[in-house]
Amino acid sequence: MKKLLITCTLLQFCIQSFSQEWTSEQLQKANTFFDEYRLSDTEKEVIRYINLCRLYPAEFASIELKNYEGIPTIEDKNFITYKNSLVKELSTKLACNALMPDDLLYEDAKCYGNEISKNKRRPHERINCLTRNYGECIYFGSGEAKHIALQWLIDSGVESLAHRRMCLLPAYRKAGIKVNTHFEYAYCSVLELGK
Repeated sequence: MKKLLITCTLLQFCIQSFSQEWTSEQLQKANTFFDEYRLSDTEKEVIRYINLCRLYPAEFASIELKNYEGIPTIEDKNFITYKNSLVKELSTKLACNALMPDDLLYEDAKCYGNEISKNKRRPHERINCLTRNYGECIYFGSGEAKHIALQWLIDSGVESLAHRRMCLLPAYRKAGIKVNTHFEYAYCSVLELGK
């Protein structure tokens, strides 16, 4: 009985942290990292946002992107153009599978997240962490889940849209994530994606 009460309380938190337009069934389907005890609520929520976009692309555009104006403290002259390109892409995109947790990808994200949280590095430059063959997204700045997920999905200023492509690629079925404090940018986030 206690376990059920805790689960319901956490599910209510999950539902309340997202727009009221999502159904509880949609949020549950996107909540594939719910039981991952090693992850923070923020890390789980980042994955929920990405999964909602993968599972319900057109709805994601109208529910989450319509009124999203970016990170309030950051002026980004490219933001509207890239946001509009994501909205357009999602209007015709087919749904794909939700990402599932993977222990190896989590360990790699944790290792690299810890490494870059304390050291100045060029993006994707590893010193003490292994390099493997998978997709990797890195973000420096906000520690809020919605901002982290939407920065990767909108991918403002990244001409190749590499982060967006990786987050929405149907071939990627597994993920590991780490959000850490950062000595210079407040937070850093690492997302590893695998097949």
